[in-house]
Amino acid sequence: MIKAVIFDCFGVLCVESQPGTTQPLTKSDNPDLRDLAGEGEYGLIDAATLRRGFADLLGQTLDQVAHRLDRFARNDQLLTYTQQLRKAYKIAMLSNIGPDTMNRFFPDDQRRKFFDEAIISSDVGMVKPHPEIFEYTCRKLGVDTSEAVMIDDTLANCEGARQAGLQAIRYESNAQTITDLNRILKVQ
Repeated sequence: MIKAVIFDCFGVLCVESQPGTTQPLTKSDNPDLRDLAGEGEYGLIDAATLRRGFADLLGQTLDQVAHRLDRFARNDQLLTYTQQLRKAYKIAMLSNIGPDTMNRFFPDDQRRKFFDEAIISSDVGMVKPHPEIFEYTCRKLGVDTSEAVMIDDTLANCEGARQAGLQAIRYESNAQTITDLNRILKVQ
């Protein structure tokens, strides 16, 4: 029986306000950019160092990098749906991100308002898709991994969740995600 639903932040609860304009820096084909993003996700560097590193690697100004990083907006439709779910299920957010970036979209008070738990990779020193972070999230929620569903836009993260024992839905759109999740919840 499902008792908890866990949502990714960027790409699910926060979506691109200008989709497809440029490739997200954290999903770049450039290994140096991916490594730098990973340092931010593990909390090894702060947001200012991350932005300077991106600017140096891309040969861009800090303003150009900030524009690429700041093109996300909260997905209000999906956030409203999470609050409907919260009447019957524990709701968590799990994100590979540094705290500085998360605070711009979900300051502490809003995390408490919307989620039973908000797990930020840089705070816990683990990142998706490693199964340990999904197990950790479920422990924080007080549920077994078999009692949780992970919603993420990245296939590798969905596979990591499944390896940890969760069900997983790959986010493609709000309508598809809500339909898929409602199907799982009604099977119970």
